[in-house]
Amino acid sequence: MKKVLSFLFFFLCAMVMCISYAAAYIDPSAVTYIVQAVAAIVIAAGAALGFYWRRIKRALKKKKNVEEDEEYDDEDEDEDEE
Repeated sequence: MKKVLSFLFFFLCAMVMCISYAAAYIDPSAVTYIVQAVAAIVIAAGAALGFYWRRIKRALKKKKNVEEDEEYDDEDEDEDEE
């Protein structure tokens, strides 16, 4: 961990010392590539979230069913004792 922190410190210091400004022109077609890249990332993240959301929902549903079964079993045991 110490090596990683020292590397990051060195990297950040080097970045700050080597800053150079560029007078650059961004072509409108380059902006469309950026928009496409952002859209692709958003769509991929949404698909991944939907995929994992179903898994989480399914796991929670299983857990809820198990807890309900345990409560039902506890009620049956209470009735048997009486």
